Amino acid sequence: MHDPSGRNPLQIYRALSQLRKETTFQKGDLRYVVISNLVFSFARYAGAGNPIYLVVLNFGKTLSLNDHSVIIKDTVYKKGTIVLTSSNMTIKIGSKVDLTSLQIAAGHGLVIKVEK
Repeated sequence: MHDPSGRNPLQIYRALSQLRKETTFQKGDLRYVVISNLVFSFARYAGAGNPIYLVVLNFGKTLSLNDHSVIIKDTVYKKGTIVLTSSNMTIKIGSKVDLTSLQIAAGHGLVIKVEK
């Protein structure tokens, strides 16, 4: 099976391992964003000076379209930048996304750096 992103599972694992070293993932709080039969998404945040990350996973067999806006302390965050994708995605790392209407194909996953 051809991976259009050009990455293999080991490269994705290494990228996830690097993200895990960030303060946001080590010590940050967790906020569930979307939980449904198809989609599970959550945000990690660790306060001032640290980025907010949104992790979105589509476990379903169909495309999902959801509002993944992140609300933290009465602030709504609606934009983000893709920092990691599952190996079977064609969306490019660095792409800007609108969290209010985020589409994710079946079996795909994203890590998004939320724009403040």
